Amino acid sequence: MAEASYHLTSYGCQMNDHDSQRMQGMLESLGYRQTDDQDRADLILLNTCSIRASADRRLETQLGNAKRIKQQRKSVVVGVGGCWAQSLKQEVFERYPFVDVAFGPGQVDQLAQFLLSDSLSAQGYFEFDGFTADLPMRAEQPASAWLQISVGCNSKCSYCIVPSTRGREVGVSVIFPGFIRDAGMFHESEVELPRFVGTSSPTDVARAVRSAIESNRAEVDVAPLPVRAATKLSELAPSAMAKLIRRLGSDDFTAEVADRQSEKR
Repeated sequence: MAEASYHLTSYGCQMNDHDSQRMQGMLESLGYRQTDDQDRADLILLNTCSIRASADRRLETQLGNAKRIKQQRKSVVVGVGGCWAQSLKQEVFERYPFVDVAFGPGQVDQLAQFLLSDSLSAQGYFEFDGFTADLPMRAEQPASAWLQISVGCNSKCSYCIVPSTRGREVGVSVIFPGFIRDAGMFHESEVELPRFVGTSSPTDVARAVRSAIESNRAEVDVAPLPVRAATKLSELAPSAMAKLIRRLGSDDFTAEVADRQSEKR
């Protein structure tokens, strides 16, 4: 049997870019290969945005293409994910009955479950019970990759849809095992610059990293940073923070911190 292929189109913000890389990693772990030819793909996947008008216009075009391809090849699976799908939920299937699976940012992992199932009916997944940071990732740029600090938001700004499309805020202290796994991947690979997603400032990054280390040091084999260093995390330049994250993923990080603490005694 020929290897199944997928075509992924992503719209919107950096968080969507991050989610799309996780979708790619997940699909390729299932044996799918990426193709640039949408007309020949076995899976057509659209990761959507519900903020930008330009993204809406492009999405309409892509959905029209997907409908045409589905009419020509009934076996093609059409999937719609992201914030636009989350905002519409089951209405996605009412508007576009050719769509096979729809899912929000909180249930990206359910795409894999759908593809592995024998279900012949359209399925929608719109709960907030999963984190894309738990999924494998395919980095598009060898020298850099996304590192998720948080997901969702607890604020209720009238102009923002993040709380309704991505749920309440969950910080890195909760998704810490995935955070450390990714840090280890950065350390072992050519990735030199983690690009933080889910945070708005260096102070947020510093607070998240420090909180994660302090709240998880009993469960994860990573030593806490020296107090004086931790209090100055927010002052680190992006390149220095990148080095810190890569160190968090190294096997000798604990020993390195212990040696420094011994020297100060």
